[in-house]
Amino acid sequence: MSKLCSATCAGESACVASDWRGRRFRWSCTRTAGLLLALVSAPAAVLYPEPAGIAAAADFEVRVDGKPAFVYDSPVGPFVHFSMSAPVEVTITVRSGVRYTTAHEYVMGRRRYKPEPIALPLQTVDIRPKSARIVPFISGETVRFGVPRPLNLSIEFGGNLTRPLFLFAAPEERDAPSPGVSSVRYFAPGKVYDVGRLQLMSGESVYIAGGAVVRGTILTDGAENVRIHGRGVLDGSDETKAAGAMIELRRSRNVRVEGIVILNNRNWTVIPRSSRNVTFDNIKMIAWNNNSDGIDIVGSKDVTIRSSFFRNNDDCIPIKATPPAVESRGSSQYDVENVLVSECVLWAQGGNAFEIGFELRTKSVRHVVLRNSDLIHVRGGAAFSIHNGDWADVSDIEINDVRVEDAPDELIDIFIGLSIYSADAPREYSRVNPSRKPVPPELREPGTGIHAAQWIRLPGVENGVNRGRVRDVRFLNIQVTSPCPTIARLAGYDAGHPVENVLIEGLTIGGAAVRTAEGERFIIRNAKNIRFK
Repeated sequence: MSKLCSATCAGESACVASDWRGRRFRWSCTRTAGLLLALVSAPAAVLYPEPAGIAAAADFEVRVDGKPAFVYDSPVGPFVHFSMSAPVEVTITVRSGVRYTTAHEYVMGRRRYKPEPIALPLQTVDIRPKSARIVPFISGETVRFGVPRPLNLSIEFGGNLTRPLFLFAAPEERDAPSPGVSSVRYFAPGKVYDVGRLQLMSGESVYIAGGAVVRGTILTDGAENVRIHGRGVLDGSDETKAAGAMIELRRSRNVRVEGIVILNNRNWTVIPRSSRNVTFDNIKMIAWNNNSDGIDIVGSKDVTIRSSFFRNNDDCIPIKATPPAVESRGSSQYDVENVLVSECVLWAQGGNAFEIGFELRTKSVRHVVLRNSDLIHVRGGAAFSIHNGDWADVSDIEINDVRVEDAPDELIDIFIGLSIYSADAPREYSRVNPSRKPVPPELREPGTGIHAAQWIRLPGVENGVNRGRVRDVRFLNIQVTSPCPTIARLAGYDAGHPVENVLIEGLTIGGAAVRTAEGERFIIRNAKNIRFK
């Protein structure tokens, strides 16, 4: 029970109190009716103002607890962003007759895509991740459902993955700064800013308020104690106003990125490079054109990503080490260690969801954990991959308690070899060569599935000196609900560069336990001590 005010009143008066959630209540008493207790709750949702000059998505109307919410647009799906302190009800109405323009087009691979209209009346609606257990009520062109707690959701209509609606229900914001603080770059609600490249120094922060849109990128270089936060949007939709990575942290320490939505047209979206003690908390990312990776963890240590959402047209969370030349082999300067990803939602289109590689030009990559997360779609890549294209020793990797809803290509792909991304790749096929040629079929590494065009086997050439190892990898309690043609590819380069000590425990596909590597859905070579439980 809430503990309300106990004052007695003469005549008409009112008292205000709060319950344990911090929600405000009012009680009132009148002389004629005796003691009358009326609970009037403060709004559970905080909706943000419409950013000036930004057009809303034309095909959706969204209400949160009956109030209209602004619907931002993007080529791969519009989104709504609000904060909440208690359960809310969401109502979505899909409008018919909307025509999509060239602004909705994007490129994946060599193809150009445009959204397909949503079929009306609505027949089915999927709300992902399924682990949220949200059941929608459908009536004609409208869907209604409750959101019990802060969640990042993809709402998909009739199986149409070209036009989902993303709903980002953030936790209540508790520490928003006031304008005018000298160390805070403050971007106010309802405004649009063109900032170009914004560089932060030690001790500075950026605050993007809900309803603010900042067009530009953010850089730190050698900075410490930096924060980027808020409930607004960092917008890279127009590459003339936001060139390069949306957020790049170079040689920085103690950095926090929290709460914002990041839109990216192309290129890697966020890069902690040679940095330490970096936390990403409740960020939401939507990216669409080729190579729009999510967070590329490059040569960094002590990185945490939690409660975040990724929709990328490439790898969602790749881990890399990329010093400039092969001569740095043996150096630990770019080692990666202590990476924790938890409670995240990943949608990888044209890439891998959780990737270590390909570029691993360092001594070691170790202590990496993906835990309690949902992979809602993985198309054109693997759910979990370790692609060791260089000489790193990759060890102590754990994937634990992960739900995979849609991964029709590959579940697990661990491979050691010479790739187009390798430091010693032949120049004519190297990814860094703008005039590179495709790897011809006769030079492609056999048995590499959808990644065949990226691996090279040169007859009569020994490349073992620049190859690494992968060991001590654990896949625990993985639940897969979609069919999976390739469950696992575990392939070392040769006997001296093996994949070893891999444990697969508690893996289920369609509810059936997988306890052996029998059958055509496993490819195992130059690997040892592969265990199932």
